[in-house]
Amino acid sequence: PRMDIYLHSYTFRDYPLEEALRAARRFGYSGLELHQIHFNPSYVEEELDRCQKAAQTLGVTIACVDFKADLIQTDASAASEAANLLKRNIQACARRGIRRMNGFTGFLVGPQPGDFARNGSAIATETQYARCADLLDRRAFERAAGRVRGRLPGDRRSRRPPDKLGGLERFRERRRAYRQDP
Repeated sequence: PRMDIYLHSYTFRDYPLEEALRAARRFGYSGLELHQIHFNPSYVEEELDRCQKAAQTLGVTIACVDFKADLIQTDASAASEAANLLKRNIQACARRGIRRMNGFTGFLVGPQPGDFARNGSAIATETQYARCADLLDRRAFERAAGRVRGRLPGDRRSRRPPDKLGGLERFRERRRAYRQDP
C-alpha cells in the first residue's frame, strides 16, 4: 500500500506559503498540511481559495487544514464563538474537497508549565470535558460539512459501546494515571 506523507506548512513558518508549497513539491511530499500561520481562518472562504490556487499553480495538493478552537476555556461565549468558527472552517474545507482537519481544542496549563505530562488533558476537569463534548459534537460537525460518513462512536450500529462524551474516556484514564503518579 502507498503511504501518503504530507509536509506541515508550519515547518516553513518564517516563509510565505508559496515557499512551503515549493518545498513540498521539491522534496517529494504527497501534499501539504496547511497551518494557520499561512492563512487567516476568520476569512476561511477567501483564504482557502487563495491557498488552493497557489497550490494548484505549483502542482501540490492541500490535503489537510489545521484548526485551533479553544473550547475548554472558561468564557462560555468565547468557547461558543470558537466552535462556530471551527464549523465554518469545516464547511469551507468540505466545499473545496479537503477531507482532513487537524488541530486542538485548547490547552490547559498547570502550576508547572514545562511539565507537559501534568498539563493539558491531565488536568482537565469533568466540566471542561463536558463543555468540549457539547461544543464539539462530531455528528453536528459532520452534518455541517454536508455529509455523515461511516459510523461514529455512539451510533446504534457502531461496533464500540456508546460513549456519552464521544471517546474522551481514554483521556480521563490518562489523567487519572498522571494524578496518581507522584
